[in-house]
Amino acid sequence: MRVLGVDPGLRVTGWGLVDLEASGSCVFLDCGVVRPGAGAAASRLHRLRDGFLEIVERSRPAQAAVELPFHGNNARAALRLAQARGVLLEVLGAYGLPVAEYTPAVVKHAVTGTGSADKEQVRAMVARWLGAAAVARA
Repeated sequence: MRVLGVDPGLRVTGWGLVDLEASGSCVFLDCGVVRPGAGAAASRLHRLRDGFLEIVERSRPAQAAVELPFHGNNARAALRLAQARGVLLEVLGAYGLPVAEYTPAVVKHAVTGTGSADKEQVRAMVARWLGAAAVARA
């Protein structure tokens, strides 16, 4: 089963594509980022949509996993993240893809065994599971 993982953002949205095999193993297929660039929010959201739509059309996932936002102190940043997530979820919904949503702590715990892992710990475990190519491209 082909799964598209998404880390939403209005400035940078990261994504990764894996194949979950019947044996339980996970095979790295592709990864990258969408950078909508500068400009008015509406234009950035439109470019984010177009870039993400291209990824979904090209990769043809069977389902998606999208990171839920953590609760920060900056309301403006939270609003922008919510707007970006809405655009990404709309694209996934348009393709009828099942979407699972996970908090950053749940993702970190699943990958490293602890929900408080830092980015370097997560990167090391991803490299161990999926190979150095997955980390080098991220």
